[in-house]
Amino acid sequence: MLIRLEIIKTFIFYCSALILSACSFEFLGDDSKDDSPLTENAISEKGTSPSDPVSAEEQCNRFEGMRWDAERKSCYDEHLMITSREECESNPKYLWSEQNSACFPTYHEISSKEACETTVGMAWSDENVACFQEFKTLSSEVECLNTPGFRWLADANGGEGACLEDHGILCPEDFDFDGTTCLYNLGLNEGNPAPSCKSIKEFNPSSADGAYWLQGASNVAFQSFCDMTSDGGGWTLVARISNNDDVSWLDASIWYSRTETMGNPLNRDENSDAFSEAFWAVMADNLKISRSDNDNDSHLLITSNNFLSKKSFRAFWNEQLGIYSTGSWAVDQSRFSVPVSFGNNYMDTDGFQQADCTGGNVGQESSLNFLSDWLAGDGSVIMIGQGGANCERADHGIGTTEVNNALWGDTSDNPCDFGYDGLLCSNSYSLNVFVK
Repeated sequence: MLIRLEIIKTFIFYCSALILSACSFEFLGDDSKDDSPLTENAISEKGTSPSDPVSAEEQCNRFEGMRWDAERKSCYDEHLMITSREECESNPKYLWSEQNSACFPTYHEISSKEACETTVGMAWSDENVACFQEFKTLSSEVECLNTPGFRWLADANGGEGACLEDHGILCPEDFDFDGTTCLYNLGLNEGNPAPSCKSIKEFNPSSADGAYWLQGASNVAFQSFCDMTSDGGGWTLVARISNNDDVSWLDASIWYSRTETMGNPLNRDENSDAFSEAFWAVMADNLKISRSDNDNDSHLLITSNNFLSKKSFRAFWNEQLGIYSTGSWAVDQSRFSVPVSFGNNYMDTDGFQQADCTGGNVGQESSLNFLSDWLAGDGSVIMIGQGGANCERADHGIGTTEVNNALWGDTSDNPCDFGYDGLLCSNSYSLNVFVK
């Protein structure tokens, strides 16, 4: 078949209607044909999970009749990548054009005008007495761009341009294309929430800081801020603690039972209290605390011993401290301790003044010491560092009070949502609490 240059100059970059009708554009987990619909279970069963992103090149080459163009980083009709007559004619689906030195799909089986015009996606050329894909007639950029489902590629066909069917990169539903890789778009919309920021980071290592949709242990999707760049990324903001508003963190219900959110958990640098569904819904292993006025959320303190054991922060709290939810939480002791590492400007942060103290009477060195008290009138819901005679008592950390025997709910005596000695309780920044 001789094909005139002005008709085929568009150098078609996608499957013909006949080929498309035979192709399966479903996601394949291996090289075998599979007509089952895409499901997350199916992805896992096929050995390709969102946590192991598939390259777009591999995706492309899995589909019959398609081939990857490394220069353009896109997936095109295989015949456009064939440059030799020998290779072209070795495939019965293709025909070599000597006039154009190019390989084209053969439509010679549609030999009549009537058959061509009754075939969806095809158009008859009286001049060539041949059947072509319909969009070959879209020879101008304006005409192409005004036709739904098509796009213009200006550098195709030796710079003359070509009209291409715009069915995009061959990434399955729920995947995004980043230029080289098909990435699962977990957490980017309410209909596809992630169990945690960590899972999003694992699926897409290039994820940016910001708000994402999560679900976790709850059955309702919600948004939370994710720190994707500090301390390895994948950290979920569960709370923000501020002295710039009412005292909140001496309220036992926040720690034990409350399911009503507070404040705006989507902004890491806001200076106000916030309390997210992630506090009770996101399973995690470790915790860190950062400052809202720092440039990023690199830790002031961070744990590494997996003390949460894949529980939410609240589930851990109730498991370890559940019997202390009313009245006085402790007398001259700390109820539970978790070792931490300190970093950045922690010593300039209120509540951290005794972080490095040793030889104390209550709590452990370099630790978060939960539900702490020392002598009459000093306590912390979370004491940072040791407490006691050598460590300026126990009112340094989060939820500090000078009420006798560290009493829940009593805000009558120098309470602070975070601070030191009831006096150094900065209201110029807040503390961000993350889990991972």
